[in-house]
Amino acid sequence: MSQDTKTSEQTHDTGPLGTPPAPPDQLDKAPTTTADSGSWRSIIGLGLLAIALVVGIVTVLNVFNNPANDKRPVEVVQGFATAIESKDVTEMLSYMEPTVLRRQIGPELRAYVEYIEQIRFTDTNYEMLENDGERAIVRWTGTIEYQLRERGSGTNDLDQTFELVNIEGAWYIRSVTLPQT
Repeated sequence: MSQDTKTSEQTHDTGPLGTPPAPPDQLDKAPTTTADSGSWRSIIGLGLLAIALVVGIVTVLNVFNNPANDKRPVEVVQGFATAIESKDVTEMLSYMEPTVLRRQIGPELRAYVEYIEQIRFTDTNYEMLENDGERAIVRWTGTIEYQLRERGSGTNDLDQTFELVNIEGAWYIRSVTLPQT
């Protein structure tokens, strides 16, 4: 008995372990949510958030990884046109696919440029016709105005199509027909 009295003396009442009774004015009101419905709402909310996140990631990846959105092939053709206007053969060749042909065409291209006194492109338009990520087709239209050494000057319409190839992430011109003068 001595242990029972000691135990009862050491413990004190902390109140009820359950929820306190509702005040009398709220006894006839039913609870609007239960613990179970709140957890289901959380699960559904998290599920919807996860779905929205996945859809967002897929959309971003499709937009940024879509080859049709890659404008680099057009930029390569524009750079090539600028190199022609400045008569910079080394720069022109840097846009060409790095093959034996590039080395072979170098001297011929340098001879071609020797005859050009001045060359200018106006009303230019660059249009991506195809791009699958590995191969692209770009159309270049406009007007070419030129002055040739000992041959006079002229103006012609320009409508050239370039085939470009992607090599290790960089685009190069594979085939091109130089503007006819």
